[in-house]
Amino acid sequence: MSIKILDNPSEDNIIENIKYGLPFKIRGRMNNWPLMKKWNINFFRKNYGNDEISVKNLNIDSFFNYKTCTFNKYLDYIEDKDDKSLYYASDVIIKRLSSELLDDYDMDFIKNIDIFRNYFNFQEFRWVFVGKKGTFTGLHSDIYNTAAWLGLISGKKRFYIYNEEDSDRIREFGNLERTNILKLDKLLETFFDSLNPIIVDVNPGEIIYTPSRLFHFVINLETSIALTENFTYNEIEKDRSEERR
Repeated sequence: MSIKILDNPSEDNIIENIKYGLPFKIRGRMNNWPLMKKWNINFFRKNYGNDEISVKNLNIDSFFNYKTCTFNKYLDYIEDKDDKSLYYASDVIIKRLSSELLDDYDMDFIKNIDIFRNYFNFQEFRWVFVGKKGTFTGLHSDIYNTAAWLGLISGKKRFYIYNEEDSDRIREFGNLERTNILKLDKLLETFFDSLNPIIVDVNPGEIIYTPSRLFHFVINLETSIALTENFTYNEIEKDRSEERR
């Protein structure tokens, strides 16, 4: 199964496709964003190198295994090609670096539908991801049943996105959050072989949208820098209200 691709879509077209509840990619929107020329290793080192960030330790099978280091120290690790260990800076909140970074891209039209942006501190749901080849975000559906978009600035990512039926089966199976689907035991291999994810590669300048409640797994095929935001809207809130009944 392939994913829908929108080339240079209007903002109304993007919102229309969001409400279909299916994943899709956007091409062309990031072309003129300042971050495409700015947000690289040297930029983060020069401007935020002394900032403390949290980094996931993916060498240990525990979702809660984090360590804190300076951005400079993490970028030293990124540039060390001989270091094959896996640490992932996947929770760097943009606002904690600088609110000025929010001016380097434009998805503000989502505020027309986004409940977080209108009622909560939305900036807390905007992140920068920096990771080496082989780092990954384990199997998950997004926080608080939100939807999300991710724009890739450099590198290459691969998404495995499960449809609604498969996501329900994953939920029913239980205890699969944060699973590395590329490294499974025999029991889980059998289960995951029965599922049929969409496999999508994301390249620099492309945005991918992942709907609410769909499980997905993401791996960096190359050292990558990306931006992501989570949001919610009335259709999602309606679905969640119906679930609670």
